[in-house]
Amino acid sequence: MKRKVLVMAVTMLALSVSVAYATKPSDVTFYEEIAGSSGLSSKPVGVNMIQESERWGIMTGDITGEWTALYRAVLHKMDPGAKLITVQAEYTIDAAVEGKSGELHIRLDYRLWNMPTEPLVKGNWVITGGTEDLKGLHGQGTFTWYLEGTVQIRQFDGQVHFDP
Repeated sequence: MKRKVLVMAVTMLALSVSVAYATKPSDVTFYEEIAGSSGLSSKPVGVNMIQESERWGIMTGDITGEWTALYRAVLHKMDPGAKLITVQAEYTIDAAVEGKSGELHIRLDYRLWNMPTEPLVKGNWVITGGTEDLKGLHGQGTFTWYLEGTVQIRQFDGQVHFDP
């Protein structure tokens, strides 16, 4: 008898909870154009070097807007030169996405080897937050930086969706 009451109570509770669904993911492609950069700091840590810099520019494509980014690079085993560089970048974009606008935060993670080849860099990006109309936007994907002649192209591909 107690079991029936418990099952009935759990069923009633489950039926009373509203279910929220995210919107269907949309494919996105966008491009980064760098307008400038500034070195902020550089400090040795054992055989490694940690460098921070700031960059700024515009995004075009499915995500548009002006951006600034803080880059933190670890140059591993500096003697006699970096063998591996790991980078994390935190972007803040005054963005428009699918007709909605606000501030968007995106994090990039990637690695560079000492002798870059084509493409120069491959890595991952993820949306870490947003404000205003972009508060419920989620997304992730990959990015590739490559050379087209002497011009560096930074292309981001992935999916985004809004949570209600």
